[in-house]
Amino acid sequence: MQRNADQALQSGAPLQSDTLALIGSEVAAISEIRILPGHLDAVRKAVDSVRAATLKDPGCLVFFATTKEDDSSTIILFEVFRSQSAFAQHGAAEATQRFLAELRGRVERDEPAVTRLQQTPGPFSSSFQRSNTPPRD
Repeated sequence: MQRNADQALQSGAPLQSDTLALIGSEVAAISEIRILPGHLDAVRKAVDSVRAATLKDPGCLVFFATTKEDDSSTIILFEVFRSQSAFAQHGAAEATQRFLAELRGRVERDEPAVTRLQQTPGPFSSSFQRSNTPPRD
């Protein structure tokens, strides 16, 4: 299921109901990392490292990293975990703790701004789709 969800997020196609269901019962979060000048390469390397480690965790269903379209110094992480327990284990994991330590002094507030997500009941949740607008050159 993890790979299917990752592929769906990266494909640009509308999200299918099985991918949306992940957000209904599991723990999902978006983290925003605003990189300070001069630290872009180090932070990107740290993100790559924590992503690789997290995707090996059986509790992780999705870990997607991207930047804002108009601001490559802001990294956005989208993560979905199987349960609250899996999310807590991720937070305590050695790779996550090392990642957070590597961010100190390199990003605003010394850590990501994390927002927990929940699925909104009703028609909004079943109609959620990504934009199919082609990327700008």
